[in-house]
Amino acid sequence: MSLQVGSNQSLSFYKQVFAIAAIYDIVLGAAFILFYDPILEALDITAPDNTSYIHLSAVFVLVQGISYVFAWQDLTGNLGIVRVGVIYKAAYFLVALYYLVTDDLLHWVFFVFGVADLGFLLLFLGALAAMKSNRSASPA
Repeated sequence: MSLQVGSNQSLSFYKQVFAIAAIYDIVLGAAFILFYDPILEALDITAPDNTSYIHLSAVFVLVQGISYVFAWQDLTGNLGIVRVGVIYKAAYFLVALYYLVTDDLLHWVFFVFGVADLGFLLLFLGALAAMKSNRSASPA
């Protein structure tokens, strides 16, 4: 089965990508908000004295996941969310890569999250291409 860029089948596929991205970021954000202590303990990372930066980062991830729910519900109507998602996923991957390369990454699992974000980034770019193709194919 092949997906033609811009087809309804293609757009349906990308809507499902955003549903998965929403679940991934909402669960990840909520997990670090509610269970950061056992997560850090399992990763053998000492929890900081002030955990506000963990909560602030985690709530951002959770809210980004909520934005993907809107993209899932109306992909073409939420083009801006898709574009911001591309920037967000690229930013996280590049920052995680930088800290991995400079040997200053807190834990390797954060690079795994970055690789997942790289996968989403590529899929989000595919969604943008599909929407562009769909607009070009639509009668004016």
